Formats: sequence, structure tokens, C-alpha cells
Amino acid sequence: MVGCIDEHQANKALEEMMPLLKLQHAHISIYQELFITWESQISFLFLCLVMEYGKETFQEIIEKNRRTRTVIDSEWMQNVLGQVLDALEYLHQLDIIHR
Repeated sequence: MVGCIDEHQANKALEEMMPLLKLQHAHISIYQELFITWESQISFLFLCLVMEYGKETFQEIIEKNRRTRTVIDSEWMQNVLGQVLDALEYLHQLDIIHR
């Protein structure tokens, strides 16, 4: 969700979000829809990007392994990092930079 205080900021955010709806890659979560909502009490416009639901985030896996003091399997880690690099290469080919 992106909060926007004026029309210029909303247009700029919308311009950045629209290409994300077209992404199609095995290792990038699908962006399903984009909607806009107005919060009149604070005079703020919100642009909301809805993504597919993933079972578990990478952060959650790391935290779970820390809590249980379990070593992450190196083959699994290599596979995940390969997927990340593959997805980043795809984004860069489309001139999209990950922040």
C-alpha cells in the first residue's frame, strides 16, 4: 500500500505500480489487482496492490531456524538464491529495479 498526499504523488506511484501487474515469472509472486481508496478523515489517497498469498516468507523461515537452532540445508539455500537471482535478472531485463 502506498499513501499519497497529492495527485502528482499518486500518478507517480501508479506509474511505478502498473508494470508490476504484467509480471509473469515462476519466482515472482503474482500481483492480482490494484485498487485505490480515499481516506477522507486524513485527506489521503492509498494505492493498494494485491498479491497472491504465499505460505511462508523467507524471513519467517530464517526466524524459525534461529528459534529451533536448526541449520538451513545448503542445497535448499542454493536453490532459493538461484531463484532470487533468476527473478532479479528477469526484472532487470524489463528495466525494473528492485528496491
